[in-house]
Amino acid sequence: MGTDRLLAANCVRIYGMQSHPGFKLINALMLLFTLLSACMAEGDSLALTEYQNPEGLYTLQIPKDWSADYDEAGHVLKLTPPDAKGAEGELQVHILVVPVTDPDTDIRLEQIKGYFQPFLEALIDNDHEVTNRGETTVDRMNAVLLDFGKPWKDSYLAGREVLVNSSVYAIAFVGLGEDAAWQAFLPTFRKILASFQLSYPEPTPLPGGFRP
Repeated sequence: MGTDRLLAANCVRIYGMQSHPGFKLINALMLLFTLLSACMAEGDSLALTEYQNPEGLYTLQIPKDWSADYDEAGHVLKLTPPDAKGAEGELQVHILVVPVTDPDTDIRLEQIKGYFQPFLEALIDNDHEVTNRGETTVDRMNAVLLDFGKPWKDSYLAGREVLVNSSVYAIAFVGLGEDAAWQAFLPTFRKILASFQLSYPEPTPLPGGFRP
């Protein structure tokens, strides 16, 4: 599955996920398009406004006048432009933040993987290919990122997945849209990541457990 490939590429070293056979190489056309896109000037960031998670888990800045729909059952925030109609290719950002509190570290990591899998499967289909990978930080926590894309009509659908390395939270970001719009939106996506702050920062590990 496409999301299996993305999970394996991003998480095998930080969450112990096993890679799946059949990982495809990026085709020459997609690679060429990605390199050309990287050479294009990015747009300016959109104006941002403060957002407080309804469950009190985190704060961050989101594009002003965008819709912010929070699914409390799934712990997912969906951001869409004011003119969005739900059509494929429209810009959208999805943010997953779930605390995991089991005292057993191995169980917590399995729970985190269990949250990531359906979150990514709902957003990234089998046809997407990885076009770039790297590392970043989110609220002083290490994170890994993957850029992905696929041909779509006369253009491409493109996006970025960011998974945060935490042992007590499942934290993931996915942004995507039609490639030209997505490239222009990337500075805003980066600012959203940079503004993210947990309300209850990850505890400091001590011998025998975590500091309360």
